[in-house]
Amino acid sequence: MMDREAAIEQLGASDADLRLRAARVLGQSARPADEAVIRARRRVESVPWIRAALEQALTHLSMERSDENVTSSREEPGESDLSANYMAGLQLTTDRIVHELRSIVGTLRYWAQKEQPSYSGSETERQVERLRRCLEAIDVLGKVAHHPSFEHFDLAQLIDEEAVALAEASTIQMIGRRPFLVRGDRGLLALVLRNAMRNGIEAAAHSVPEVHVNWGDTHQEYWIAVFDRGSGLPVDPEALFDFGSSTKVGHVGAGLAIVAQAAVAVGGEVSLTEEADRTTKFEFRWPRS
Repeated sequence: MMDREAAIEQLGASDADLRLRAARVLGQSARPADEAVIRARRRVESVPWIRAALEQALTHLSMERSDENVTSSREEPGESDLSANYMAGLQLTTDRIVHELRSIVGTLRYWAQKEQPSYSGSETERQVERLRRCLEAIDVLGKVAHHPSFEHFDLAQLIDEEAVALAEASTIQMIGRRPFLVRGDRGLLALVLRNAMRNGIEAAAHSVPEVHVNWGDTHQEYWIAVFDRGSGLPVDPEALFDFGSSTKVGHVGAGLAIVAQAAVAVGGEVSLTEEADRTTKFEFRWPRS
């Protein structure tokens, strides 16, 4: 088990897995003296989910400071209670902001249609729609950031359900044990699968897109892998996990950012790699415990 001192040292490791483990340890054990180091590493960290774990460590420190300033005769809440309250407050704030902005976008669309006879099909309409999709993505991102709800379910059945909804104009090949019981957040996994399979279908170069979905487990974790053969990945595939980054024209670029946040929420990892023959592999892993 990595302790706090070792975690501080490993934040600069060349191995991304070590850096991720270190960031997670500090998410539970960081002290005020560690804040400068954590902030410095966050500024240069290139992996989105490690940056998110470092953000959680800074949140832990912020809550520790708040807790020290509270003077009350009542029993102080535990760390898990503080974290839950923080996330609930963050979600409430996000919901309110998104609600207000939705109202503004709706009003903007109304007046644009009323004042511009050529609004339909115009660049103004495309940009208003892009803004609307961005707000929806922020809303989803906020909900994904909340504490996940773990349950046991059949992953193979969930994959079947998501594949049926996407397979009308494509071929989705599935390879894995059936049934395949896992423990995780079913809603988050459905969102991850939907995004990964849709991206694979859109990226596939064939007239009838073909996507392969595999799943399995090890002693420590469960995994899902989605393969497609298309144009390959950009030079820096890690950048695709940043909000607003997309290889598709006109897309908001939120799908993989949401998936990366889902990985952080369940203590897992997500990756994009390019295999032989321009085959792209999307992989999502999360711990069994």
